[in-house]
This record gives sequence, C-alpha cells and structure tokens, in this order.
Amino acid sequence: MKNRLRPQLPLLITLLCGAVHAQNFNRPVPVGFPAYEFEQLSSGYSGYFLTTTSMLNGKTGNRDMAILDADGYLAWFASDNTVRSGFEYHPEFQRFVYYQSGPQGVRFIEMDTSLNPVDTLAAPTGITFDGHEYTLTSNHHKIVFGVKDTVMDLSAYTFNGQQGLANENVIANTLYEFDENNQLLFSWTSTDHIHPTEFIDGFNYNPNAFDYLHFNAIEMDDDGNFLLSGRHTSTIYKVNRTTGAIMWRWGGSMSDFTLTSGTPFSGQHHIRKLGNGRYSMFNNNNPSGPSHAVEYTLDTAKMEYAEAWSYTHQPSTYTMAMGSHQHRSDDLHLINWGLIYRPAPSFTLIDANDQPMVNVYFRDSVAAYRSFAQDLDFTLPRPEISCDRPVGDLVLTAPTAASYLWSDGSTTQSITVTDTGTYMVWVPYGIGMIGSMPFQVDDLVGTCPVNGIEEAQDDRPELIEKLFDLTGREVKTPMPYQLYIGRTGSGKSRMIYGLPSSR
Repeated sequence: MKNRLRPQLPLLITLLCGAVHAQNFNRPVPVGFPAYEFEQLSSGYSGYFLTTTSMLNGKTGNRDMAILDADGYLAWFASDNTVRSGFEYHPEFQRFVYYQSGPQGVRFIEMDTSLNPVDTLAAPTGITFDGHEYTLTSNHHKIVFGVKDTVMDLSAYTFNGQQGLANENVIANTLYEFDENNQLLFSWTSTDHIHPTEFIDGFNYNPNAFDYLHFNAIEMDDDGNFLLSGRHTSTIYKVNRTTGAIMWRWGGSMSDFTLTSGTPFSGQHHIRKLGNGRYSMFNNNNPSGPSHAVEYTLDTAKMEYAEAWSYTHQPSTYTMAMGSHQHRSDDLHLINWGLIYRPAPSFTLIDANDQPMVNVYFRDSVAAYRSFAQDLDFTLPRPEISCDRPVGDLVLTAPTAASYLWSDGSTTQSITVTDTGTYMVWVPYGIGMIGSMPFQVDDLVGTCPVNGIEEAQDDRPELIEKLFDLTGREVKTPMPYQLYIGRTGSGKSRMIYGLPSSR
C-alpha cells in the first residue's frame, strides 16, 4: 500500500459561494452575453483582454470567446451551440487559436486577424483529443493533449481510502505533436511512464474512470523538451521530446526537487517558462487554498527550487479548479482566478509593483478558464455609431451590415433612443460579432452628443487631418448635417457627423 500525502477532504463549497456580490454591471452587452463589471483602478494599459466565459454550478450554457478593449468594452465576441475555450493570440503567426468541442469531438482551430478560421486540427482516427492546451512551437508545430482508456490492476493500492480494482478503467493522458501540415510526428502515453500511484488523495476518484493525472498545460522548456502539468498528481513533468522519457519530476509525491523557500504548489494550472530558470504558474493550492499566482526559480544542478514571487487576492480566495497566470514582458501580470464566485473577481491585471490596475467581474455563476492581457499588432475595424435628430427623436445608426445586435436588445440598423446611457452595437465580423466604440447619451433634448467636426478634433488624442464623403472623395469644405469619414495622420478612421460648431 502506498501512503498518501493529503487526507481526503470534502469540497469546500461554502468557501466558494460566500455572500452574493452586488455587482455594478457597467458595460453594455448584447442579449445572451453574460453581464460583467469592469473596475478600472489605474490607467496605463492600452491593450486588449482575451477571455472565454464558462458556466458554473452545473448550469448549461455556451462558452463565449471575447475580446475586451482597454476600457472594458466588448470589442468582439463569438458564441454558438458548441463549447469553446483556450482563446489566445500568437503574434508570431498573427493567429488566434481556440478549441471547439461538439458532436464531432474536440477540434483545434486557428483564425487570422479577420477572426476567420484558416486551419483546423481534427483528431486522426483512433485518437481522442483533450481540449486543455494548444501549443504552437516556433516552426508552427502543434502540440496537444489527448485521452485514452486503459485497464490496469490497481487492487494493491488505495485511493481516497477506497481499494483499487483488479480491472480498473484508468484514463491515460496522451501527448501529440503535429507539423505545420497537421501530420503526426510524435505520440506519448502517460501510463507508460507515470503510474496511478502518483495520484494525490483529495482529488476526485472514480474507480470506473480514474482520471489519475489530468494534464492541463503544455510548455516547451528552453532546451526544447516538454513541460507537462499534472493537476491530480500536483507535479510538473519534464518529458524528453525525442525518447518520451521522464527527465525529472517537480512537485508531488515523487519530486526530484527540494523546496528551499516559500510554499509548494498543488492542483496547479498554466505552467510557463520565463527564462533563466524561472517559471510561472497559477497555484490552486488544493485542497483549501489560498490560491495565488506564483513564480519559482529552479536550480537543476542542485535540484532545488524556491518561490521568487507570488500574488494573492485580498481578501484571499480559494480556486478549486481552472485559472491562469500571464507574466508579460512589461512586468504586468494578468491573473485569471478560474472557478471562483463573487465577490472575488474573474480576472485581475496588476502592474509591476503588484498594484491592481483592472478587475473584471462576470456575473455570478460565470467564470473564465484562462484570460490574457494582449497587445494586437493590427486594428480591429470597429463600427462607428452615427447620431441624428430628424424629427425631434434622437436616432443612433450603425453602418450597413448583414445584421445588428444593439445593447438595448434591438436588431435594426437604427434605434430611437428613449433613455440616457451608453449604447453599443455589434455587427458580424469573422465567426463572431465586432462591437462599436461606446456611444454615450447624457441628454435626450439637446443636440446629438457629437458637437461637430471642430470639437471632435479637439477632443481626440489624434487630430483628424482629412475628411472624405461616403463615396471616398476628399472633402475640403464640410457641410452641416452630413456624415463624413475623418482620417488621422496615422491612418485611423472614424465617422464624423457634421453639425454646426457651437463656438
């Protein structure tokens, strides 16, 4: 019999649920997209946020891929009847990636900067993919997980106090590497190298489908070999990319490393290398927390590791599952808190001094598996809302598109505004819908909110240098009550409604 590191513990549901957080849903959303609160504590970030929503409490619902802008407005989203996750951007290839799970199984999809699919990796015959990770190497090889049922004799061992079975159905994790043309190059099966006795008591044990390892992250180490995160063994495995041999174990019951300072990790997610022997992850710290983003230094000569940095939400929280931690090159950190309930945030952006810059709170029972603070090296062509008051009513109009989703629930090109507030419209773009810049209406009886071309120039960081009519011809003398396209010196465009200047 093998001794276990942790006693069996019940799920700490009361820690997760807590008190209901009275949220201030302060950003417009279309019908069907989960409401959220965007808390901006400091300026200085000008990129985007990529995330994928996930329903909790066993509730059913779509997972929405989403891009929020730096001010928290929904710049793009995609939703349908399938489950999507793992939404990331790879600037070296100018590709968005995600996985999709539906009737045809798990597929990994790459999209171009127009957010249209350009490549799909489907599982070859005899292989079942797992959607936890989709890693792209520098030569555009694709590395993914899979699962495979294996029958093993585990009758000599106990797991969570239960005797194993002589013919136990064990879920083996598999690893596959495909080339840029989706041809299989390398395959690996966990049960050939990692025995189920490395399972840590306290995680879920099902003798009819024993998920003993539960790989959830892939990273390429500096030497090109694989780093694989086993959640249910609380171990990072280094696997030789050529032979498949285990090179070392970090953490868990068979660790090759000794902790010299700080705290160990358990149930971890999202292992990433930072260089110079430093690694980041999200430490769920099962079974009771607190959960936190953490970085360690590894000394592979002495086989020692030490905690180098960590960040815990205040007040501290416990994330039973999911989560991610991104350390950007500008020393900003995006911490996705995973399976967590209000009043804790869904994800947090902190600065180089560990001060929160942004908190995002999805409505209760909605979480995010992973989120990223991402600079985009292209411009999202967000539609511009125009304003008119033809017969006294305030009318907002979107550019011509195939369909429309307004934040007030309307689906027409124009809407008549009957209340003050912030309005947005989403129109088809790629596989989803792209969102306009927000349009603020503070006065229903005055002129349109845009106070003429001259004031619009003064109010924007970049001056509009040229005007064009809707046919593309340059306009030297704009006429009042006409719609124009204004272009800045850097080439950016926006719609301008020509009203008489108030000056």
